[in-house]
Amino acid sequence: VPNISRCPALGLALRNPEVAVADVADSPELRHQVASACGIPSAGALPVTRAREVLVCMLEHGQQLPVETAVVSALGDLDAREWGRRYRPPTVAKLGMGPLLYELRCGLAAVVRGAPGGVQLLSAHDTSIVALLCALGNFNDRHVAYASHLLFELAEDDLASTFYVRMLFNWQPLDCEQGVAAAGYGSCWIEWEHFSVAVLQHATNPEEHAALAAATAATYASRPSSGAATKDLQDTLTGRV
Repeated sequence: VPNISRCPALGLALRNPEVAVADVADSPELRHQVASACGIPSAGALPVTRAREVLVCMLEHGQQLPVETAVVSALGDLDAREWGRRYRPPTVAKLGMGPLLYELRCGLAAVVRGAPGGVQLLSAHDTSIVALLCALGNFNDRHVAYASHLLFELAEDDLASTFYVRMLFNWQPLDCEQGVAAAGYGSCWIEWEHFSVAVLQHATNPEEHAALAAATAATYASRPSSGAATKDLQDTLTGRV
């Protein structure tokens, strides 16, 4: 997740014309610079995500770049802003990350009720982490670097018999934008009851997800893909440096 092949309604919700307009208006000079370096005829045809993936890969492997390193960094943040615009809307957050947030809520709730604790490890693409951070209200429109990770930690105050949760992105604690922090523990530790309801507000059980998917499919008209044919971008870049 998010996976439009498993949830076609998510694909419909992602085709937001307002987002497409905002994307085109974001950093036109940067788009033109990268498109020119990649041999793409127009900035409007630049596949930002694919260009970012290829350029970052070339950078990490020490290959010669067709642009300055600072341009690669700026392109990464541009790509992040585009993904943020796509995955912040509540319907998209619920369709894309709702089931995972529901599983997270159920798993943590079981430990709160007395089930044995443990460690659960999930792997995903960088864009999945973007979508998850958006659903949690904690995405900062910055490029998600290689090997990034998001940790959910559940702890108990033995004296007060109260549970708290905190989130760490690349080992840095995330504040909770939705409200009440644990008294005496700072804004990073959130009382479980509040975390379950407010932070996981987009969690959807199977019945809720199916109903939302059906409603979305009935509401959104199908729109043609805006993807442009650009040959193999990695071959194009390799041939220009």
